[in-house]
Amino acid sequence: MDGITHKYLPASTGCWATFNDVLAKEFSDPAYWKTHRLTVDAYCSLHASGTDRRQVQSVVIYLVALHLNFEKHCSDERIAESMGALIRKHKHQFPVLIKPSFADTENVTSLLAAMPQNIINLL
Repeated sequence: MDGITHKYLPASTGCWATFNDVLAKEFSDPAYWKTHRLTVDAYCSLHASGTDRRQVQSVVIYLVALHLNFEKHCSDERIAESMGALIRKHKHQFPVLIKPSFADTENVTSLLAAMPQNIINLL
């Protein structure tokens, strides 16, 4: 599929387009907005890999955000504050993490497929 991709997240054009469809739905429908933080954190965690400084920082930051959400039950506001503080404190010092295989797992296509057909038609 031809199209645009993210500057440093290594997603295919099709995956990036699907992610943007999901984001458009979240921004246009208040019922979906409550999941926006998780959508972005999960997607970016799955696609951040490599040794580029931005990729390294992204995977650590978004995994920390998921930890704060699921394990510490922090609010979106607290998560955003913590992400900013972590970046300011450790910029350029994040460890390179090795990406595991995500074969046969849920992904953004699964999320889109779970939306009711009348919502998908609006995309």
